[in-house]
Amino acid sequence: MAEALEILGMPSVSLTWIDLYKVYEIVRDSAGSEQALKAKTWVPDGELSAFKASANRPDVSGSGARHARMGGGPPKLTMTLAEGEDFIRRLVVAWWNSLSSKPI
Repeated sequence: MAEALEILGMPSVSLTWIDLYKVYEIVRDSAGSEQALKAKTWVPDGELSAFKASANRPDVSGSGARHARMGGGPPKLTMTLAEGEDFIRRLVVAWWNSLSSKPI
């Protein structure tokens, strides 16, 4: 949790897709796997797919994407960087609530 909060504690204007994806990986690994994370239904599956596609694909996020080239066609659902940040913050809150007896 501390590692995720350290990243999210940076000013929003400096957060990148890379930073947000690191937080996603922290939460995913805490859950055990991507399948286990999806099973928890902390966030809608469609939003998770849109987040991953938007973070990774240069045809969605331009030079800010995690990858320079990706095969396949563009995804149906995408999100902006601001929407990606909101998604990750909601995911972290759900994760925190699952670890804590006091929901925030």
